[in-house]
Amino acid sequence: MKISTLEEYGIRCLSQLARADGKVTIARIAEAEGLSEENTAKVMSRLRMLGFAQSIRGKDGGYVLARPADGISVAEVIEKLAGSLFELERCEGPSEASPGCIHKGDCSLRPMWTKLEEIVHAFLAEISIADLVQEETAATDRVLNVLHKLSSAHENPPAPPAREAGATPS
Repeated sequence: MKISTLEEYGIRCLSQLARADGKVTIARIAEAEGLSEENTAKVMSRLRMLGFAQSIRGKDGGYVLARPADGISVAEVIEKLAGSLFELERCEGPSEASPGCIHKGDCSLRPMWTKLEEIVHAFLAEISIADLVQEETAATDRVLNVLHKLSSAHENPPAPPAREAGATPS
């Protein structure tokens, strides 16, 4: 998994909207985040098209969040900007672009990759844009609370299925 600059800038721009009392101009977002106005305009246009932001036209125009910041998860932003959080293209079988994995029927790596994908998605789905506008120590506390919640949910996982006698691991 790699977070692209578009995804990071999208999250940063939405955070600026969440911090504001009212509309925010592209110039103000760009200055606050150290981005060019041109890049900020492109990101904001994309966020508007995806339904995260609304634009207000006119001389006193700008942008506002399209819905409350606590209802926008980091996972949703990344997924809408770039697709899946974690690409497992080789685990999905052959296609024209890729021959796929030769272990389609029996793969000992697939459970690791799919579980990692689930964990990353669950973590980022619990973090909202509202969580990211707090001071760093409060944001760190929120992240740690989410990690604790997710690890507690996995403390007592179901027992693995019993292996047949003489079976060898893949």
